Amino acid sequence: PQGRSARTGLSSPPRPGSRRRGRLRRSGGRSRRPAIASAGRMQAPSPRITVEALQNVQGTSDDAAVSKLSACQRGYYEDDFIHIFVGKEAKRSPIINRGYYARVAAMDMVIDRFMQGTDGRGQIVALGAGSDTTFFRLSKAGTLPDKYVELDLRGVVLKKLSVLLTHDEVREHAAVSREAVLATAQELETAVLQSDKYALACVDLREVDDFQRTLERVEGFDFAKPTLFISECVLCYVEPEESGRLLRWIRDKFAAPAFVEYTQILPNDPFGATMLGHFRTRGCPLLSIQAFPDLDAQRKRFADLGWSEAEVYDMNDIYYKCIDKEDLKRAEKLEIFDEFEEWHMMQGHYCIVLAKHDTTAGKLLSKVKLLLDSAEAAK
Repeated sequence: PQGRSARTGLSSPPRPGSRRRGRLRRSGGRSRRPAIASAGRMQAPSPRITVEALQNVQGTSDDAAVSKLSACQRGYYEDDFIHIFVGKEAKRSPIINRGYYARVAAMDMVIDRFMQGTDGRGQIVALGAGSDTTFFRLSKAGTLPDKYVELDLRGVVLKKLSVLLTHDEVREHAAVSREAVLATAQELETAVLQSDKYALACVDLREVDDFQRTLERVEGFDFAKPTLFISECVLCYVEPEESGRLLRWIRDKFAAPAFVEYTQILPNDPFGATMLGHFRTRGCPLLSIQAFPDLDAQRKRFADLGWSEAEVYDMNDIYYKCIDKEDLKRAEKLEIFDEFEEWHMMQGHYCIVLAKHDTTAGKLLSKVKLLLDSAEAAK
């Protein structure tokens, strides 16, 4: 039901027309976002991807942000910042709203368990952070980790810098000045916008050496600390060999890394073929889905790269077995919904992988799980 979230997001594949009912609830005004589009020096694109394809991937962030705003306006979850990052509004159908709710709820669940398991002393690195607002939601709730790093491609980072430049509340949560934002935009390929808790930088995750240098420029970042990497439909745009190099580097470099990935699966049935065609038409082909087409392949991917643990569930299992049941009951009352067959089909073509490689004596990531056993769930 959902392509990429605001962390490099793609919209949903085409589907038959569905009803759009429900009450519209505003969560804030329209955004004001003058661009800093001309700032900085344009980095030459890698020969592995055309300029057009790179721009298509970057542009999908806005589509997903619109869908997230739609879900928020209908009350599926609270986000006091998403309207700031969205340049337009659109009503999404109930099946799309519910899909984005499930996705956000699942990722928030993993983050909450990481924060609890590490007593808030870990780090989070968001890959393809785009228009994502997780840092700002955590900041407002007073539940930030020691460091939260947002990484994305150049064009998407420029858009986020524009938001930081023009919205005082967003900039205050990031604890950065207007001068720092402008300076980062002017030297985007090497600069890191950062404060005590927050960092934002431009990086191509296919270039592992650059990725490491970027993190080393983040003041206070510690490779020995438990670190959660967040990736929502990001690695799917990268060739398997290139994403494999990054995942292997993370496993080797960090003492206690966890990696949570939301991604597409099952490309070879009729729905999957339609999904692949949709992304190809948009100029954003899914480069790794055939290499990791199902749950077993996703699990094996991390095992082959040396990660010690990997949980993998499709979004049907995540929805019915992992997300808080009381919150599900609340969300399911928000809109009339009778598209269950299509819903289950769409959810079955997305999954969440949670991989861990904890080398610490205290096993600091032991509580970071997708599916709790009955004793853990009762706590």
